[in-house]
Amino acid sequence: MVNTIRMADREMRRLEASLSLARIARQALGNSLKAELATIKKADAPATTH
Repeated sequence: MVNTIRMADREMRRLEASLSLARIARQALGNSLKAELATIKKADAPATTH
């Protein structure tokens, strides 16, 4: 029983670490896509003359 709890705890920690990495990757990808979109919008924006 104790070994089962230890194994489950170890697996839970592994999954939490994996989830944490996935969140970091998602945030980095989101920031990258936002920057790319901003670049595209700037390139597509009509030039204004003042």
